[in-house]
Amino acid sequence: MESVKIPTEIQTFRQLVTEGFLFVDKSLLIRDILNNGMKKILITRPRRFGKTLALSMIDRFFNIKYSDEESTEDSFNGLKIESCSEYDTWVKKGYRNGFPVIRLDMSTLEFNSLESFKSALTNKIRYLLNVEFGHILESEKVPDYLKRYIMSDESGKSLGLGESMSRLCTAISIHHGVKPIVLIDEYDSPINCSLNENWSDELTTIYGDFLKITTKACEDTSMVIITGVQKFITRGLYSSLNNMRHMSVISGSFGEYFGITPDEMMALISFCVERRYGQLSLTERKAISDQKYRDAAQWYDGYNICGSDVFNPWSSMNYLALNVLNDGPLMMYWNDTAENEALVTLFSHASESILSTIKEAYISGETIAINRLSQNSPILKDKNAIDGDELLNTLLSTGYLTLDKNDSSLAKIPNNEVRNSFNTLMTRVFCLNLPDIIGLLDHIRDQDPKAVKEDLESLMEGGSYLDGWSEMRYKSWLHDLFSIYGYRSITERESGEGRTDLFIERYGNKPPIVFELKVVDPDSQEDLERVATMGLHQIMMKRYVSMPSMRGSIALSVAFRKKTCAVRFL
Repeated sequence: MESVKIPTEIQTFRQLVTEGFLFVDKSLLIRDILNNGMKKILITRPRRFGKTLALSMIDRFFNIKYSDEESTEDSFNGLKIESCSEYDTWVKKGYRNGFPVIRLDMSTLEFNSLESFKSALTNKIRYLLNVEFGHILESEKVPDYLKRYIMSDESGKSLGLGESMSRLCTAISIHHGVKPIVLIDEYDSPINCSLNENWSDELTTIYGDFLKITTKACEDTSMVIITGVQKFITRGLYSSLNNMRHMSVISGSFGEYFGITPDEMMALISFCVERRYGQLSLTERKAISDQKYRDAAQWYDGYNICGSDVFNPWSSMNYLALNVLNDGPLMMYWNDTAENEALVTLFSHASESILSTIKEAYISGETIAINRLSQNSPILKDKNAIDGDELLNTLLSTGYLTLDKNDSSLAKIPNNEVRNSFNTLMTRVFCLNLPDIIGLLDHIRDQDPKAVKEDLESLMEGGSYLDGWSEMRYKSWLHDLFSIYGYRSITERESGEGRTDLFIERYGNKPPIVFELKVVDPDSQEDLERVATMGLHQIMMKRYVSMPSMRGSIALSVAFRKKTCAVRFL
């Protein structure tokens, strides 16, 4: 097999394009930024959607400090940006490697108090002054008084963080004769890190002042681009962010630049299949590529971002590396990244009604109606409940939901990966005090219908909320029972000639379990044993456990009526 380098951990544009990594050319993002004439841009996308790599690319294109390197080793050679009709004009105007660039990554700030936050941000500015732009302290063009008073005033008192940034930008402008470009990555990381602290309001105010002064219009910067997951609107942040052009997941442009389009994904898969299965015929390679694409689409596609259909780029690259090139299993990659604490907090304030709606959509795959679309995410303080649309809009911005491409008033879970990743959040919100189910699992594996019936009825005993539940709600309840204890529980899994109601994957050396669930009307006198037997017939007729991949499975049918049930094993 010919070696293929997949950039699963690369976030530096130059390394990506000069060291032989497989990548998708997104350089036309620079064209769109220049042609739109935007000076202040806020780009919000879910985590792991290529924000850091995009800023690295923008930095490489504009930053004057790379001009010597780019003259001998052109990082953009052969990329789409060089084919633009405007490219030569941009070069003549001095856009290409013609600006000093200030770049801040807020996700690297380490702090555990308000004072340590201020200290950490101060140290970042000092690093810019003394290391990245240390040459301005030696510049004959920059007045001595400005050099002395970038970080403090005449009395030696430290300046505000925003004021220090403003003076730094002024000094850089004087030395270079051109205003700097400011790039701020993961701006919302400090907010998320302090969300549940009693000093978070004060941090937000200080940080908001810093952003406001840094991004103020038409003074000391040529362009400001900020990235993050959400646009928080609160006192201290409102004015600093509201005067920026916001490119969110629901409006604006740049949709195809943060994610992998279907055509791009097919090309990536075909390339990898060609390298791995080059000895096979063209027909055989195409069949493999088509199947790999279908699998990838079910698991990692489905995001509607500003009208563009895109795959999760982080998950897609991992899929290429571990599945297409190495025959690994279909699995979650996005779930391994950092949890969104703001989202967890919002869930804790949500009403039972909206939680129930989200949970049912999560289990059933149905869409959720959104009455009011918004690009803003709230920060809750001393609030007992959250508006349903606020929570749904936050789920959109964080990638747990996406807009239906045919109806923007409806949201849905994008794909199988998100459905399974969402389980972590769901169990934290809905299943905090579940009883132990080890005994239930043991009795299922012993295929003891009487013991399983007793276990289930015992688990239901304290839950009056189960009265009158639909099949979907029983399915949801069982799904949560298993998931909270680490078992991979999948609803509506394709198998045989249909879909199993609930599938518990093989756990260690334990066999997988297939559930068929039936629900009898509470007022009906229908025999539960007969209904459970009907469920067994469905398992056999639909060949749920007949496929080679299902060998060794345990299959059972459970018929429910209120808090009673009947159990039959195949």
